[in-house]
Amino acid sequence: MNKKFISLALASILLAGGVALAPTSTVNAISKKAAVTLTYKNQKFRKVRLNRPVYVQKIHWKDPNYKSTVGPKIKLRKGKIVRIQQTGTDFGWYMHIPGHKGDYWIKVKDNDYSWFDLK
Repeated sequence: MNKKFISLALASILLAGGVALAPTSTVNAISKKAAVTLTYKNQKFRKVRLNRPVYVQKIHWKDPNYKSTVGPKIKLRKGKIVRIQQTGTDFGWYMHIPGHKGDYWIKVKDNDYSWFDLK
């Protein structure tokens, strides 16, 4: 009986030790929301690819900023690579478009991340 108890205890210790020593794999996945909000905290723009055609408007900045106006709509095609920054105030999303000067604004909800893919 004593041998059975010792062998059972030894087997459970080895099994538990083997599980504890087994390497764990971690995944460093990041969501669209986290990626864009992290860049907002650092005041940087994030390069993304558009999932669908979107309409943007150029921002005509004035001082103070709340008096700024926007221009006519411009349609961007699906697959275009742009740089975006999520803002907490004023326009919601700022955008830089390659080949165009200035800042642009896209009218989508702040919590809608379906219109772009992280590049």
